[in-house]
Amino acid sequence: MSFPTYFSNLPDLKYAVSVNKAGQTNDILIKDYFKLLRLREDVKRTSTFYVDYVVQSGERPDQIAFKEYGEEGLYWMILQANDIVDYDNQWPLSSSSLDQYITEKYGVNGGSGVHHYETVEEYDADGGLMLPGGMIVDEQFSHDFLYAPGVRRVSYPSIVTNFRYESELNNQKSQIQIINRDYVWDVLRESRNYYQTLKNDESKIDIYNVLRRKRA
Repeated sequence: MSFPTYFSNLPDLKYAVSVNKAGQTNDILIKDYFKLLRLREDVKRTSTFYVDYVVQSGERPDQIAFKEYGEEGLYWMILQANDIVDYDNQWPLSSSSLDQYITEKYGVNGGSGVHHYETVEEYDADGGLMLPGGMIVDEQFSHDFLYAPGVRRVSYPSIVTNFRYESELNNQKSQIQIINRDYVWDVLRESRNYYQTLKNDESKIDIYNVLRRKRA
């Protein structure tokens, strides 16, 4: 995976990691990620700026970036577009990794265990919705409804296994949006122009709080 040169445009931040009793700080120089640009929510809802994308089993952000933009170093744009800051927990697992995760979480045969119960979508004879599906209920739940004049039916919940539950969560993570390739270089250009207007900064440490922690 190549290192994205995009982050080199960010201003530097002199970050104080500690301070001695004389008030002298021990600093490290990092990029100021607190100043990363974020797209406005109204822009994110437009139909042309973003396109839907389904992550395939085992597919990584850098692979998507190379396939869609011709540059694997733009993987950060895939993550940023979907507000992913915790890759391990927010990015979809591959099929084999999902199986392993379910085994580790629920046990060797735990995937077939009951996670919860859900209502099943029910309609009357005219197509009117009588019971929404997907509502979490208990095992004893039942719903009596009028299907047609003089005809009543009873709906019972369906079992959602641990495997189905985790698979559906993982599938939801696979449904992402990526920036339309027609706008990628515009985003990069505008970002660089913005970052060039920013100045380097430094963090501050309250010496009183540091000394108080040491005494404690």
